[in-house]
Amino acid sequence: MTKRILTVFTLFAVLVGTDAYASRARLAVMGSGSGVGTAGSLFYSDAYNMFYNPAYVNDASNWAIVEKSNGVITPSATTAATAEGQAGAVTEMGGMNVGLFFNRGGAGIGDKPLDLLVGGDSGTKWGARFTYDQTDGDNKSADLSVGFEVSDFAPFFSYRVIGKVAGADVRTWEGGLTYSYGDWTPYFVMTNDSNESDWTVGLGRALSLSEGTAMNYAVHYSDGGNLNGTFGLDLNLESDVASWLTVRGGFGYRTASTTSIGGTIHAGNLDVDFAVGNDATNSGQENLAAPTISAGGGLLTMVSASYRW
Repeated sequence: MTKRILTVFTLFAVLVGTDAYASRARLAVMGSGSGVGTAGSLFYSDAYNMFYNPAYVNDASNWAIVEKSNGVITPSATTAATAEGQAGAVTEMGGMNVGLFFNRGGAGIGDKPLDLLVGGDSGTKWGARFTYDQTDGDNKSADLSVGFEVSDFAPFFSYRVIGKVAGADVRTWEGGLTYSYGDWTPYFVMTNDSNESDWTVGLGRALSLSEGTAMNYAVHYSDGGNLNGTFGLDLNLESDVASWLTVRGGFGYRTASTTSIGGTIHAGNLDVDFAVGNDATNSGQENLAAPTISAGGGLLTMVSASYRW
């Protein structure tokens, strides 16, 4: 077991080798379908879906990633900004999948969250996540999440068992359900941040247009409980244009439209994801128009290196 844990930490530092598996760069371009912020997508497959439904950790074994972006994520008034770098890995251990992630954007209240995930398959896929974050004694949080995959249904629930912002108690919870019906995925998410409840209902579809080319789209409605919410659309296209390159584009519409472009460079088991383009904050993602991290002409806004073994 010690050897496996050491392997996880070693891979953080020596990533050298996957398909477009998951990254903030990919999510920021392709959109989330609204409702779960930067924790994954509700309408297409992505390894980061494990953060809203921990049962999906069973689909992401033996994989590690290091990421850098253009800076902060502040998805709600009760979640402080997070730093621009993050890293994590999932590995098989004792018949289960175990994941450990550092500094995940959008997690916790402070600026250094830690995620621990565990999942298994006993006829029903299940998963659990514990997230802890503490900036100081007055700003800290601890979240417990559970999720399942039962036939074509995937329910999930998360509760903030410890929550302090500037010394004041802040308790939040989130619950939802997705259902796979062929190409279609209807979904529902409800969140509560101590002050108000918000809910999102949507319908997504994942299509294979040709070998190596896929299109995903979702229409959704989000409301704060006053029936005066927002209709939205997420549409993305992803294509393997060469054996070493995948190109993707995304369009999001809420009260305004956003367009983003990105891709993945493949080299054996190594993937390097990147994102360029416009402001994607209306899709609940990072601001792609913020200061860049590239050394040259300002091309890249997010990059990641991931490896599957």
